[in-house]
Amino acid sequence: MSKILLQLLVPFVLAPLLAGCTSTAPDAVDLSQRVVFDSATDTTGGFAGPLASDHSTIVVRSEAEWQALWYGIHNNGTGDPVNVALPPVDFSREMLVGIGVGRRTNGCYAARITDVADVEGQRVVVAKEVSSDGCPGLICTGSASVSPVLIVAVGRTDLPVYFQWRAETTCP
Repeated sequence: MSKILLQLLVPFVLAPLLAGCTSTAPDAVDLSQRVVFDSATDTTGGFAGPLASDHSTIVVRSEAEWQALWYGIHNNGTGDPVNVALPPVDFSREMLVGIGVGRRTNGCYAARITDVADVEGQRVVVAKEVSSDGCPGLICTGSASVSPVLIVAVGRTDLPVYFQWRAETTCP
């Protein structure tokens, strides 16, 4: 599909998703996301750090901020050095947006970013807490609590960033 056609269609698709915003059509759209860290698949992080509280968010625009966040996620609250390589980010072209669902009682929760768009002078990130807890016949992994975290790289902007949270229950 051509880029021009995609730019014409995307505002009509995103408008219902961004119902909390007053605009009916985004000024510009950046739907590309590169997952940098997902606690659901990356077991090197054992502590959510600054993304540990319910529906927490973060915007990272520099290498120093990224190093501090990475350290906060991986030091398990001990203050010990981190021996996990920092994923590379080109901050001249990208920035990071991160979300934390908060502490949950089992492994049936995940953090997802479903849409990113520039709307009326701000970057809107649609964040989702996905749960399968309570689904019939589903046994959630372990009884240990989890703190789902997701960090993605998106196109760099100096616009203010607004996070719009949604919740979804998905039964397999």
